[in-house]
Amino acid sequence: MPALSDAQVDVLRKVVKDTAFRQSFIANPEQAALSSGFPVSASEAKALGKITPQAVNQLTSGLKSANIAADGTHTLLYAVAIATLIA
Repeated sequence: MPALSDAQVDVLRKVVKDTAFRQSFIANPEQAALSSGFPVSASEAKALGKITPQAVNQLTSGLKSANIAADGTHTLLYAVAIATLIA
């Protein structure tokens, strides 16, 4: 399973925390990742593009229900959750 870069994790935090960005990501994950403001490479954006809208909604719902999305410090949980989706 490939490791996620810090930039990919930052994008995923933004997906969870920012509703408007989440909608943009669901519509076009690669473009949203590239325009996120984080230093995401084309290959990293392509990997994030494998995440389905259903997976985004499940991730967001799961993290919010676990009450950890607010501070975004749970990098390991983001990485594990998403690595399984893009592996």
